[in-house]
Parts: sequence; structure tokens; C-alpha cells
Amino acid sequence: MKISKAIIIFAILTYLALFSTIWLHEIGHALVYFFYDCKENLSVTVPLYFANASPNPLIHERVGNLNANQIFQVSIAGIVVNIIFGLFSMLIVLIYKFHWNRFVLFFISIFGLTHFLEASSYLTICNIIPLSDMIGIINYNKKIQLPLLFIGILIVLLMMYYIMKTRKEWRKFFVIYSIITFFIMGGLRLFFTLL
Repeated sequence: MKISKAIIIFAILTYLALFSTIWLHEIGHALVYFFYDCKENLSVTVPLYFANASPNPLIHERVGNLNANQIFQVSIAGIVVNIIFGLFSMLIVLIYKFHWNRFVLFFISIFGLTHFLEASSYLTICNIIPLSDMIGIINYNKKIQLPLLFIGILIVLLMMYYIMKTRKEWRKFFVIYSIITFFIMGGLRLFFTLL
């Protein structure tokens, strides 16, 4: 009975980490849109099933007046937020050796990992096949595409290191979760970009 309760708690924490990662990514976009007066507030749209999340509602006539540099800033803001939260979470887990409650430690670990997955899937998959946010980034400057791909690969390597430093009993789940989530994120962006 204890094992099944723990599995349910871990599943809920994984869902919350994924949802909050996508929500924070969209908040990154929303902050820049708000700064450029294209939003009246910082609300965003993130369905419970995650797909097709966006910084909407937007003032679309003002969005249409943004220049290429402003579109670049909006486009990269979500990725930057993911990298910041991923690094912050990783540092908390690896540097501070508190005697964490296992559920708290699991949440912080999966939260950081999911942020890295979001950022790296944009910088690799969505960079090779320009999709979603990467379209605005690459349209601004095609020369940035290769350095961002390199950063994406470095984040993947960082994720691998991070997984190896987490609790041994979680590693297999984190590897499987990472592979599935990485490709689903890229696949959903492809689907919604082509839609």
C-alpha cells in the first residue's frame, strides 16, 4: 500500500513539474510582451494537457508592430527562463546537501530536469527544423542557429550529468522520462506549427 501511495505522489509531482515548467516558459514570453505593451496583464494559456500553450491573450495589433529584435526577445525569453530555472534547481539539488524530504527532493529534481528538457528540445529539435519560438529567433539572425544548437547539446550533456547525480533509485525513471518528454515536446511543436 505504501508503494502505491508513493507512486501516485511521484506521478502528481511529475505532472506539476511539467505543468509549471510550461507555465513559466509562457510567463517568460508574457513578460517581454507586457514590456512592449502587447499584453494588459501576465496571464497565459496553458491547457491541463500542456499542448498548444501560449502567452495569450495578446493585443494582436500591437504584436504586429514589433520589429525583428523585439520578436527575437519575445521568442527567446521562454527558453532563457527554462535555462535559469533548470540551473537554479540543479544547483539547489547538487550543492545544498540538506536532508530533504524525498518528495521535496524529487520535485526539485524533476522540476529542474523538465526545464532543461524544454530548453534543450527548443535548441536542438526545433532549431534543426525551425519550429515555434525558434522561428522568431532564426528569422532575426540565422548565424545564431549553430551556436544555439551547440548550447542545446551542452544542456543535454548537463542533463545527463544531473541525472547521474540524482538518487540512484530515480535514475532509470529520469532517463525514460527525459527521452519521452524530449521527443514529445518537439513532436507537439511540429504538429502545432504545421496545423
